[in-house]
Amino acid sequence: MNRDILIGLTIAGIVLSTSCKKNTTHDTSCTSTLYGYTTPVSAMYLPDTTCNFGIINESTALFSGLGTFSGCVYSNQAAYSTSDNYYYAFKMGMGAASGGPILYKINTVGTTTALANSSGASYASLTYDGATNSLYGVSAGHLVQITIAATTFSSTDLAMPIHPFAMYNWATADPLTVDNTTGDVYYVTGDTLTYYIEKYHPGTSASSVVASGTGAWDIYGMQFNKNDNMLYAVKENVSGSSYDFIKIDPSTGTISTLTALSMGFNSDFYSTCIDPCSNRYIISTRASIVATNSFSLIQLSMTGSIVQQDTTATMYQGLTAH
Repeated sequence: MNRDILIGLTIAGIVLSTSCKKNTTHDTSCTSTLYGYTTPVSAMYLPDTTCNFGIINESTALFSGLGTFSGCVYSNQAAYSTSDNYYYAFKMGMGAASGGPILYKINTVGTTTALANSSGASYASLTYDGATNSLYGVSAGHLVQITIAATTFSSTDLAMPIHPFAMYNWATADPLTVDNTTGDVYYVTGDTLTYYIEKYHPGTSASSVVASGTGAWDIYGMQFNKNDNMLYAVKENVSGSSYDFIKIDPSTGTISTLTALSMGFNSDFYSTCIDPCSNRYIISTRASIVATNSFSLIQLSMTGSIVQQDTTATMYQGLTAH
């Protein structure tokens, strides 16, 4: 074979091999904003407490308020829609105190609209899917799609999971998490004997199991990381009050323990998200049930090391980074 042709084929092969490698690094050129909300420490359990919506500085852990809404920090689900640039959060209580289900719609300057639902159903686990420009949630044991109108919202049942949403506590239910490239929605089902990671693909009518594990009291704060296409979460172990930071590969079903969490984690008061630009898993939590006025904002690397930990004046809920 001609020497020049052989060299050219070799170089082409190297370039093709390099371009086919999976990108597991994050985009250092991107910037993101961390949104969340707070409430007075003395009124964390009250459903009609005024919450403060705003931006959290990841470098300093300081909060800059943008607006308010009547809800409660005890409920952690929230979502940011890039299709309309609104932040959405369900109101805690969803009952007599609120006059029915309420979904708050807040723009980036803090203007709030309360959207009502006449069904009387309970809703939780709000998330936004960038691939379909849709809001999803959980209601009456179903994955549902949320539709927004001027002053109301409605829902449509999409699928019932193979295993029930038995691990969810309606007051503190985790958000669903999504792959914004494929549109796949991931969620935790099962019980304390066996837990399952299930997936819903938009346009289908069924859920599928992509991973399962044992030995968990519950799985909290599951988030999809677009940088490596992996799921990350906090696992509460059945034996003792200990917590692990875990990684789930949805393509193989492999579940790996990355590290035991050495800092305090409160499964009643917490919120999580992944910042894709810094490639960090962020936890906001009350340190313990006893230490009622001790709050932390913790940033973990994807290997489980604590990159930064800050004490905060109150707890940040509804974390979402965009």
